[in-house]
Amino acid sequence: MTVLIRAGVKPASLIPAVRRAIRATSPDAPITVLAPLDEVVQASLALRRFALELLLVFAILAAVLTGVGVYGVISYTLSQRTQEFAIRFALGAERNQVRNLILRDCAAPAVGGLLAGAWLAYLCAHALRTQLYKLSPADPLVLGASAIGLLFLVLLSALRPVAKAASVSPTAILRQ
Repeated sequence: MTVLIRAGVKPASLIPAVRRAIRATSPDAPITVLAPLDEVVQASLALRRFALELLLVFAILAAVLTGVGVYGVISYTLSQRTQEFAIRFALGAERNQVRNLILRDCAAPAVGGLLAGAWLAYLCAHALRTQLYKLSPADPLVLGASAIGLLFLVLLSALRPVAKAASVSPTAILRQ
């Protein structure tokens, strides 16, 4: 049997009085849990909260690994193209033109990956349906926000290699 008591005082201060009242009316009745409702709710949600916190840690780790991977790939790719950029600068290209060219080259695979990921997420939506609370697996707002977040992560990871490639000195590179 479960008994809920509503009071205007602190719930923990009522526990001894409630225990005495139960013992007075039924001395043989077992009292298994006697706790404020907030503590009972917190205990019932503890396992779910732990799973969600663990999922958050893995999501942050995945974002960091994604950023480092994108940074490494873009940095390597742009280091292979330094002579091309030096020639473009020597022929009169502006830094903004080269920077925009590089950003377009970096954004194309990112957008393709986002579209493929959104398509796969939509296909896997049936398996996720039981894991989501008050959320549709094909919710356009959530899919759009996550796609924008990933695109922002890719562009943030590409900023330093792009800035480095756009500041190439054509005379130093062409002398090599």
